[in-house]
Amino acid sequence: MNNLSVHQIVHTIFKENPDEVFNSSGILSELKKLGTNTEKSIITMILTRLHKSHFISRTPIQLTKGFYYSYSNTEKLEEIYQNYLLPYYFENKSELITEIDKSEFELLRMDHELRINMEFKFIQKYPLINFESLDIQQFLALLTGFSMCDGHIKRGNVNFFFRRKKDAISFVKNFKTEFEKEEFKIKKATTGESYVVEVCKSTALSKLLQELGAKKGNKVFQPFLIQNWIYHGPDEIKKIFLSTVIGNEGSAPSNNRWRIQFVLSKCKEYVPNLIEFLNQIRTMLNHFGISTSHIQLRKQKGRQFYGRFYLKGKENLHKFYNQFSFLYASEKQEVLEDLIKRNK
Repeated sequence: MNNLSVHQIVHTIFKENPDEVFNSSGILSELKKLGTNTEKSIITMILTRLHKSHFISRTPIQLTKGFYYSYSNTEKLEEIYQNYLLPYYFENKSELITEIDKSEFELLRMDHELRINMEFKFIQKYPLINFESLDIQQFLALLTGFSMCDGHIKRGNVNFFFRRKKDAISFVKNFKTEFEKEEFKIKKATTGESYVVEVCKSTALSKLLQELGAKKGNKVFQPFLIQNWIYHGPDEIKKIFLSTVIGNEGSAPSNNRWRIQFVLSKCKEYVPNLIEFLNQIRTMLNHFGISTSHIQLRKQKGRQFYGRFYLKGKENLHKFYNQFSFLYASEKQEVLEDLIKRNK
């Protein structure tokens, strides 16, 4: 093969090994066996051209070690791809993979109204007509989203966690604007550099939040989904809910990359619920024209499963910035704003 170009040699490797699967590193190894040395970037370019010309097939996305290619073994490529999407044993693995790889979403309605049992003690402290206002319902959506993520309900106590004290102070101020009879304590968290807002005498609020979709206790070991009054409610309610949960569980763009990661954890028993919840968030973002990656399900040793997806790309993050925010997470919002301003 000494007289052949690198492109011709790679072409021949696939032709002579039709059932083999290679990534760029594997092709480099084959070339070295044949006494040919080249750069990995050149191999990547050649593989891309061969794929675009339909000479070889490849996995739908880049995996941990890049794309995988084969001349004819599409079944093996699909097996590798599925094991990447879900590298763990589940009885309903095929169904979970379908949901993990979901790319088409239902159309959300905007006509579902919040109906609250007026017998809740928290509601009885305030004029009932207040709970019909959009402002109040938006703030209830905010509290519900916060309670699903960085909030905690335990034995009637309701706490909310913040990285910065100024966000905790802003949260309390806004809370008292809507519900002036509530009292709060802002404390330094026992671990880490963060702050806790404790709602005093909050048994009544705890019961209301559970009615609205939040959970009491450790949320990793409990299933929950977004209720219809948010999921199919007015766009103003959808937006503040998304800004809250992404402010809680989303990561700020790092290293000047146009990417936001959203992560949530569950025990193995409730992984199907985790995937369904993440797809609800993805569906809501899609409703506002924001695309997301497929879900990645992973597990670290000694820890529970976590699911994550990404908002990627300059256009996507501009759409996010123009419609949403990292609510009560100013340390993340500042990073996003800086990225937007530096790349105008």
